[in-house]
Amino acid sequence: MTPFISVIQAAERAGVTRATVNAWLRRGILRGERIGYTWIVQADDLERAAGTVKPRRPRLGNMKKSAQ
Repeated sequence: MTPFISVIQAAERAGVTRATVNAWLRRGILRGERIGYTWIVQADDLERAAGTVKPRRPRLGNMKKSAQ
């Protein structure tokens, strides 16, 4: 059996934000269990889920335009 990790640990391992891991849980991309107010996930499930999600390209809309 693989160890359980917290959402914060899962985000650090996957290189994403906590909000992203929570979104994966809501959408069913990542399975987890709730213990009180804390969600935990299996490390193996995190690897599977992170491999199925296509990374988005960075947003460029907030970049300042250079002065001309």
